[in-house]
Parts: sequence; structure tokens; C-alpha cells
Amino acid sequence: MFSSYFTGSIAKSTRQLINTLRDDSASQTKINKAWQSFVAATKHAKTKEVEEAIDSLASLISFENLNQAAVITLICGNLFEFGYRSIKYSFILLNYCKQVFEIAMPSLQFLKETAESINAQDEDDNGEYDEYAALAVIKEDRKKTHPREMIAVEVLDKYYPGVIAVFSSMPELIPSARNEMNGISLYTEINEGCYWISTLLSVLINEPLLVINTTNNTGIIAEMSGVADNAQLQLLLMGMHELKPLQMLEDKYLKIVRGEGEQTINTSIIGLWNLNNWEILRFETEDINTNINKYNKYWIWSEGTPANIAVYDNYRVVVLTKAPFKRSLQIQRSFKALKSSIQVKQILLEGEVLEWIRKMKTTTF
Repeated sequence: MFSSYFTGSIAKSTRQLINTLRDDSASQTKINKAWQSFVAATKHAKTKEVEEAIDSLASLISFENLNQAAVITLICGNLFEFGYRSIKYSFILLNYCKQVFEIAMPSLQFLKETAESINAQDEDDNGEYDEYAALAVIKEDRKKTHPREMIAVEVLDKYYPGVIAVFSSMPELIPSARNEMNGISLYTEINEGCYWISTLLSVLINEPLLVINTTNNTGIIAEMSGVADNAQLQLLLMGMHELKPLQMLEDKYLKIVRGEGEQTINTSIIGLWNLNNWEILRFETEDINTNINKYNKYWIWSEGTPANIAVYDNYRVVVLTKAPFKRSLQIQRSFKALKSSIQVKQILLEGEVLEWIRKMKTTTF
């Protein structure tokens, strides 16, 4: 299991943790002690030693022993967030997640349909029906008839942080994970793990991006990666001198948004622009700025994700217009370990910006 390189305190604590987790009679106190000893040993070990330890722990991830799988995913997820990597572990985790999701899917679908039915009844009863209590009872009944499926549902709901940590640390794996867990977005309203995993898997990697700033006729062609929501997208754009924003986002805030340091701070700023899909360019700028309700169906909402931004000529297109009102944006990022970037490939001249606008303005739906 271990190479000759793998020696000392980290090797001993890894073996101890593995043996403890494999011991069905081990108390939670004993598990916690082995866990703490392992974490302490990683702080004094070399990177290669810690990563070999992660490789060794990967063998314990199994649906047949959820307790040990839960401990391993939490421990290793934390190590990934601190910069350690293991391709072996990440692929074992991906296969585990796929298995858990496939097992859970029938019950997730049942709960989804049940929740929709309960919500409809709640509307008929003018909101007096306690849908949460009703769904909780149904879940307990479902556990009796479909225990394996419901265990998988609970695994998704409780142990997703360790999954999020790994795939946000290695975003190059997101496209593969998206394919393996296709359909998880259907269950975001009934399962917290499905919500967060689906949100992460919707993140675009190396996505072609075209930004047109109509307030000063600047623009860029770029590649966008790791942007979890459109509020984060606007903050990143506010830090790009190529778009000549009236007020640049300060570096200390830009670092947080890009994935460095703290995940969130108690600070918000006012967004500079309104973000729109390319179809907004088919209308007159003056009308766009004065008739908000008429054109808000073309807005790129802060709560949405870049995956929902409309595509034109193979680019996700963001059209910046004057903000119709003040909108606060929290300085934060959704995923602690996920790095985000907008890599500029071309700075557009004013004539090129106007030509893009002309093309879009004359495009028929």
C-alpha cells in the first residue's frame, strides 16, 4: 500500500486512521482521535507524503461503509483546499459520487414529484398546509420501503462539502463530473447536496467570452473559467482595465473574487453596469435605459450563472449598459477553492465593437 518513501509520523498516523476506520467496533471517540492525529501529522509532512496518504485513504471510499467514506471525504476535501492533489483520489471520488447519485435517483425523483404535489396543495389551502412537515413524514416512510436509495439521498445531502472541495480545487475535472452526474440539477430544490454540486458542475471552463461595453464602446474577446455566478462575473469585469470602468475594483477585493484568501468579507460595493444578453442590442440605447420593465427579460441576473448567458457566434456575450439603479454586490465567491479568471485574448478597437453591435442589431431571432 505504501512506497518506501512513505515513512515517519504521517505513515504511522495514516495506517492508524485506516485501521480505525476499518474497525466496525471503533467508537466515535477513537475515530476522532485517529482523525486528529492524522491531521496533526500532515502539518509536519512533505507534500509528496501527504499526497501519498490521500492516495492510500482513497481505497476506503465505499457506499457499503458510509461512515468511513464520510470521514475520508471530509479529511481529503480539506487537504485539497490547502493545495494538496491526488488524481487517483479524485477519480475514485468521482466514481463514488456517480454511484451514489444513480442509487439515489429513483427516490430523488419520487421526492421531487411529491414536493411538487405538496406545493400545489399548499397553494390550494392558501399557505396553511405545512409542506415541510408533510415531506419529512414521507421521507421517513420512504426509508422503510427503499432504505438503500434513501441512504444515498442522505449521503448527497450531508457529505457534499468534501466533494465540492475536491472538484473546486481541480476545476479541470468539472466537465467529466458534469457528464457523470448528468441530471443532478433536477433535484436542487429538494436536496442541498444536489444544489451545491449542480451549481459547481454548471461552472464553465475555458469558455469563449465576448464583452461589449456600450457606455464607452470598449470590448474584449476572452476565455472565462471558474465563475460561479453573474455577480462574481460583474466584479471580475470591474477589475479589467481593458473595459475602462469608471471605477476599478480594488485589488484587495479582486483577489477574493478570483479565489485568493478569504472566501467572503463583510463588504459590498455598487455595481457599475447592467449586464445584458446580446439580444438587447436590437433596441435603441436611450429606450433601454429608460424603459426598464420592457427590456429586463434580456438582463443577465446576478443570481444566475454564466452557463445561462446567451451565445452568439460561439461566444457567451455580455453587453454592459448603464445601471438603471444602484445594485449592491457582496465581495465573496461561492466556492472557497475555485479559482476564477477572465483571460483576455483580444482587446477590441472601437470600430470592431461597433461592427459587433451592427451584426447583432441586424440578426433575426
